[in-house]
Amino acid sequence: MMKITRQSKYTFLIILISLTCSFDIFLNLTISGFSFRISQLVSMILILFWAINVLITQKIQLFIGSISLCIWSVCIIVFIPNTTFLTRNIGYAFWLILNALMIFGMVKFINEKNIKKILRQYLYSFAFIGIFGLLQFALGIIGIDPPFITQWWTPRLPRINGLSYEPSYYSTYLLTGWVLIFYLCIEKIKILKTIRKQYFLLFIITLAMVLSSSRMGILMMVLWIFRYVYLFLKYLGKGLIHKKYAIISFLGLITIISATLYFINDFSKVSFLLNGTGIEGTASHSIDGRSYNLQNTIEVFKEHPKIGVSLGGIAPAIGELHGVYVADQQTAKMFEGQTIFAEVLAASGIFAFIPFVIFILTIIIKPFKLAKKIPKENKNILNSLTWALIALLVILQFNQNILRVYLWFHIGLLCSAYNIYKKEFNISNKKRRKIRIVLDKQKKI
Repeated sequence: MMKITRQSKYTFLIILISLTCSFDIFLNLTISGFSFRISQLVSMILILFWAINVLITQKIQLFIGSISLCIWSVCIIVFIPNTTFLTRNIGYAFWLILNALMIFGMVKFINEKNIKKILRQYLYSFAFIGIFGLLQFALGIIGIDPPFITQWWTPRLPRINGLSYEPSYYSTYLLTGWVLIFYLCIEKIKILKTIRKQYFLLFIITLAMVLSSSRMGILMMVLWIFRYVYLFLKYLGKGLIHKKYAIISFLGLITIISATLYFINDFSKVSFLLNGTGIEGTASHSIDGRSYNLQNTIEVFKEHPKIGVSLGGIAPAIGELHGVYVADQQTAKMFEGQTIFAEVLAASGIFAFIPFVIFILTIIIKPFKLAKKIPKENKNILNSLTWALIALLVILQFNQNILRVYLWFHIGLLCSAYNIYKKEFNISNKKRRKIRIVLDKQKKI
């Protein structure tokens, strides 16, 4: 019988969080209007183990940007009273602290022995959610009412959303895995047993994102392809042809052009996909709504430039702008903000926004810098995690709520990988220095 070690328990908990972090409408409890997710419950268990470890060892393992994150979190807590809906502000601050402590726990319990296993299961979690979405689509097409579907284009054409609130949330979650696996496949880094398996996962996630019909998700996929077009042209400008980038650029552009031509030729059949954008005479409610919510969010910052309203206070503050007293969750949902960085600015005020910006820049810049110095496999794993984070942060600029569990889980995984590879790099450097010292002594003799 296999012995269950403490480390295997920690690994299991982290893997379970990765699998459930996109569950918005499944295995959740609603307490006083707040949705309590299964991933948060699991993260609380992980945090408990971390806290016990800290008490025993009397040491806290820091990670890149941790000081800035803590300063910003303290500011969010301090600004809690600046609202008409105190309970919501307390709940959102608690959610932030839970996410931050989850990262501390992940950094502590992820090491060189289990990081590959956790990464492997992380990739599988995206495939699992992708397959579930494809099942939703298939059931809808054949006339069976699929579970958890929240939106339909036509009576038999569902907008798949997996276990997320809506298709845009689903696509946003999947985008992280899509960029991650795409990068690993192109650089031929095996996290699974074979590259073929990773390409199969990439295919599943790609299909799920397309069938979710999330315009922003598809646009982000197109932008990612154009990154390789840019890299191809960059090499071409130096008189070089990068074969890998050339193939991706060619296949990507052919796909994009073909889809565009089909869309134009059969516009009457697929015009419903543009509903809400204002393109070709369609309704513009989606664009208008986002623009209106962003303006409201910025107005909240203008009203509270120095002392923010905290993360849960944005909706009540927007309600106040329109003469509405927000004191319950149902009313708050009518006045949600827009664009996560704008929300953070309104929640923090200009001065507390600075440590947040430092935190975000740190967890992006430092991994890229370290990647230039470490072995190929570690380099590409670190780069893939960082690029996936960038893609996730970009798409979240078109939506609300920076407290999504899957964002903070990904940050935790990136910070853990950075700590592990930084430690390995430092050990390798020490060995090199010792060898140099020995060689220098031998030369002198």
